[in-house]
Amino acid sequence: MRQFLRLMRSSGCMFILLIISDITVSAQEYEIEGFAGQTLKGEVKLTLYDGDTTYHTYVARISDGRFMFSGKLRSKTLAEIQMPMYPSHFIYVEPGKMSIIYDNDITVAPRVNGSRSNSEYRYLLERCHETEFESCIVAYIQANPTSIFCPFLIYNHLKSIDVTKKESLMNGLSGEAKETYHYHMLKKRLTANQALSKGAKFPDIGIPFHPKNKELRQSHKGKYVVFSVGASWCEQCNRAENQIDSIISKNDEVVHFNVKLDDDKRGWDAPYIQELAIEYIPYIIVIDPEGCIVARDTRYWELYKHIPNIHQ
Repeated sequence: MRQFLRLMRSSGCMFILLIISDITVSAQEYEIEGFAGQTLKGEVKLTLYDGDTTYHTYVARISDGRFMFSGKLRSKTLAEIQMPMYPSHFIYVEPGKMSIIYDNDITVAPRVNGSRSNSEYRYLLERCHETEFESCIVAYIQANPTSIFCPFLIYNHLKSIDVTKKESLMNGLSGEAKETYHYHMLKKRLTANQALSKGAKFPDIGIPFHPKNKELRQSHKGKYVVFSVGASWCEQCNRAENQIDSIISKNDEVVHFNVKLDDDKRGWDAPYIQELAIEYIPYIIVIDPEGCIVARDTRYWELYKHIPNIHQ
């Protein structure tokens, strides 16, 4: 009996070691060679969204117009590349060698070679841009529920669709799609949306580097608050902010409280952005004198629907 137990313990250890060994072996090498032009200098950031709720950022220097990233992946994953002077771009990184080539025109997306995932993703977007874009994306998601593209398509390209429709698309996903970073981020945001529905208490959010949390509570007492989120570089946001100020200027019972993404160096990753489930800007929330949400994701020209004595 003792020999049997010793054998089982030994076998158990071997089994665990085999599992660990298998996980290690399953991680495969990836290599990205970038071409950025001879005159471009500085650092390139690569953010791999390779965890359920975590991501990892790596930095490489541009030398003689080139940069290089390499490491290990268990499977293909979404990544974001941030280059000096260029807009950030999303690509898919997969085991093996691939290259990314930047054009001198910063408005042109970089070419990605050696990656089947990126070819498929680019083809999908090009095909959908030739038709009714949103309907095309929805049709792809419904026809390919296991595709790792689906959560990011919902997250990045279907931001403005109805929450109920978004939940329906999410519930239809399966397999690898449910193991991606953006699937879990979407689940968090949908949960937050439910908690922040009409009539719910506006959360006691904290915004770093500014006494705005205290200011919001004080200015809110006995008044309606129009809470807007924008960014200094967003022309549409600046226009919305000016319009809000103009609309409420003759009503002393309403205050406008504006927050810019620039206020926090974490930008879209700032905790209050996640807590309020904000997916795009400009974003407007109306709060009543009791601190309850009257409307979320409304427009400045709809304020008259939510606040007394406001005229269109």
